[in-house]
Amino acid sequence: TENHSRCKVIGSATMRIWQFAEAEANFDEMISSAENGEPQLVVYEGEEVIVLNIAQYRRLLAQKVIDETSASEEEGIS
Repeated sequence: TENHSRCKVIGSATMRIWQFAEAEANFDEMISSAENGEPQLVVYEGEEVIVLNIAQYRRLLAQKVIDETSASEEEGIS
């Protein structure tokens, strides 16, 4: 169902917010949205967990490597 109106914006991503029981009950819908490039935020025992597709995760890892490399290079320049 499309009645999940709570959203959170982090950076340029708008994520639907799911309580764990709601995510569990609508697992296919939540996973389908994540597969389609829409990160999902699940609140589990008070902690926020992000569900995203593998392509998005790989982009985040690549950006982290670039950011860490740039920071290391800048530290070496005095």
